[in-house]
Amino acid sequence: MSLYLATDGYKDQLGGKNLACLGNKRFIKILKDTNNHPFDRQKEKLIREFHDFRGKNDIQDDLTVVGFGF
Repeated sequence: MSLYLATDGYKDQLGGKNLACLGNKRFIKILKDTNNHPFDRQKEKLIREFHDFRGKNDIQDDLTVVGFGF
């Protein structure tokens, strides 16, 4: 079981082809796709997906994601 806490900076980041927000659905999908992996691998995936989506756009807001495993 894992618990994640995140600021809105992750989901509100602008990017992609249409310069849209990353959004809750995409954020949750990333977490679901990696939920069976160790936390270090989940961290790498979250960072990589964020930067790939953001592209060359500036970071919009503060960004914090914290995960806990039980």
